[in-house]
Amino acid sequence: MDDYEYFHCVPFVPGVEFFRAAITRRIFPVHAHEGFVVGVVHEGIQALTHFGEVHRVCAGSVVFLNPEELHAVRAADTCGVVYQTLHFPASLFYAAGGDAFRFRRPVEYVPELSRRLACSINSVRAAPDPQQAHTVLSELVGEVVAFQASISQQPNDLCAGGMRHLFEYIEQNFARSLSVGTLARRIGVTPQHLIRVFKQAMGVTPHAYIQARRIALAKQLLHTSAPIDVAMAAGFADQSHLTRWMKACYGITPAMYRKTVERLDA
Repeated sequence: MDDYEYFHCVPFVPGVEFFRAAITRRIFPVHAHEGFVVGVVHEGIQALTHFGEVHRVCAGSVVFLNPEELHAVRAADTCGVVYQTLHFPASLFYAAGGDAFRFRRPVEYVPELSRRLACSINSVRAAPDPQQAHTVLSELVGEVVAFQASISQQPNDLCAGGMRHLFEYIEQNFARSLSVGTLARRIGVTPQHLIRVFKQAMGVTPHAYIQARRIALAKQLLHTSAPIDVAMAAGFADQSHLTRWMKACYGITPAMYRKTVERLDA
């Protein structure tokens, strides 16, 4: 299988993005998206790392990711995997499911739903006019919200006490230099202990989490600012540093993404 990646901002619906990939050796490192993500696998098996757990996602499964939820993606074996995702502004699901709406589990094996969502995702991407795009998108979101309401809750409150304070501090300061020592002092533990409990909570190191937050911020800022300015604002060393991370996580360079959203915003 030849690796390829295709990124597309959906016309007529600002903030909705389509991504399709066929990967064998390609690895998307730990990253997050600012909105909700729904994905389906067409061929092969995807290895989705989510909160430190590796899920084997086969055809017939649906991936559900909440905003800012850290994850990594690769093919589960040498046969490769073909999959596609649709990225939604959080407001679309909050409008349909309420302000507290959350996906309950990252992977569900529901072949019939997977087939319907794959058709809906392609219909949204290829819609010829705004009315059809919004109609299909509304139906897709409504079906996902209804499905989530039908499954049991699995609470995952990992950020109590000092860790909650730490996450709030990171959120306010991740665009500047943050060392493990600085973070450890915020909650009165050693750096080694912080790394251990952080990985237990999030499945990644503090550094990986901060980089994921930076790249998600950069993606938002690229709607209105040039890559060189975004790199500094989001806490990257320079534009090339931002380019390497964005290409690794999203399969597209900052300049390419900026041009795509500029065309849609024009």
